[in-house]
Amino acid sequence: MSSSAINLKGAIGKDALRNLIANPAFDEWSRGLSFDVSAAQDTINLTNGPDNWFIRYFPDDGTTTDNLILEKKKHDIGQTLVEGNPVYYTRIRNGKITTGTDGNEQITLSQRIPNVRLLQDETVSLSFYARGGTSGMKLGVGFQQVFGISGGPDEFGDAGDASDPVTVQGQQVSLETEWARHRLRFNIPSITGKSIGTSGSNYTELNFFVQAGETAAKTTFRNLPAAVAYAGDTLDVANVQLERGVDTSTFENIQYSNTFAEMIGAQVTAIAAGQVTKAAPRASDALDISTYADITTLSSGNSFYITLNDQNDSSGNNILKFGQFYNADIVTDPIYIVSPSLAGHRVASPSQDIESLDVFATVVDGDKRVLEITSFNELDGGDQNIVLNIFAIQLGVAANLFAGAIESSGPGASDSTGDDDVPGADGSDIEIDDGKGCSTCEPL
Repeated sequence: MSSSAINLKGAIGKDALRNLIANPAFDEWSRGLSFDVSAAQDTINLTNGPDNWFIRYFPDDGTTTDNLILEKKKHDIGQTLVEGNPVYYTRIRNGKITTGTDGNEQITLSQRIPNVRLLQDETVSLSFYARGGTSGMKLGVGFQQVFGISGGPDEFGDAGDASDPVTVQGQQVSLETEWARHRLRFNIPSITGKSIGTSGSNYTELNFFVQAGETAAKTTFRNLPAAVAYAGDTLDVANVQLERGVDTSTFENIQYSNTFAEMIGAQVTAIAAGQVTKAAPRASDALDISTYADITTLSSGNSFYITLNDQNDSSGNNILKFGQFYNADIVTDPIYIVSPSLAGHRVASPSQDIESLDVFATVVDGDKRVLEITSFNELDGGDQNIVLNIFAIQLGVAANLFAGAIESSGPGASDSTGDDDVPGADGSDIEIDDGKGCSTCEPL
């Protein structure tokens, strides 16, 4: 019998879909083309950069004189040192941390690969191109298994405790001022005997260590062979590939495969669903959920405004959300349905029927993350604002925008709970796991 007509490997090549890294050639930067990154002492800042990648910036008790700059750069036309004729690469510069007493400062360029089960008990090969601003510049590389966050029991009644993170023995490479490909192998440990939390995401995290203090390098958290010094010089990274096995193969960039993009079509970048009881009175306040008030207290019959990135732990609305709604040219306007919510809706007369309840919405001009809503109840000839239900999705083109494990409401935000794998959900400082065991905080 012949093989299936839909055969990904056969359709695109024998070894297609081997690269486990998303946005591996740094083509997609839906949040901007450059980012300034800084942090106060004792604070970890997780800042999104190119799609699916983020910077971890942790001065600990050290000091800084300028911000780290993360930016999108173009390869020279006609260059041949980096295979595959890529267009872009990532540059990191500035932001040197002067070592403090603890020696625990860290700067990483990182990506989280969802599902800690995916690579457990595997030998993996990592390859990437890199160059430094000075010859002999060091770059650390390592992996960490993260088992989620402890929570309540799951649907089977199993405990929701999360094991402490496990750090794979790291490695270090020496860079030159010209592009060179580096090939490393890692043994990812088995997770037999571990517990995966029922809250938050579990993942295997890839870290490129731009800087790591002496203490940070030696702890079981980072497990590097030596400290990684950084003088603030430029560091360029391109064409990252992670694949199972001991062999390193030709670089694969799915985002540049039109055949693959056309086959899988558009990708859902976000979904939001639930009941809206609070909103902002003005469009200019919609992204600031601290301004939200009960809909029924706003001016009767007037429009009010909500952000589709709302979550119930922030505004008081009962919204469940997956992914991130973007205000970018590479995504479409959200698709949404709004309807009256009879639950929690108080009417003047028990006999009032549903025909008197009306809800309308439109995307605010210039911002795909915000809806303008008119939701009213015709009472005694007037209009009374009412609560409503909402369901919204946003689609991005698979070849251009991949909804990653790391999302935020903006560059520089941080996650204090760890239960959302979203640096930037609330803008607060994150709780640091100092190696003494912490099943409810962000791994250092």
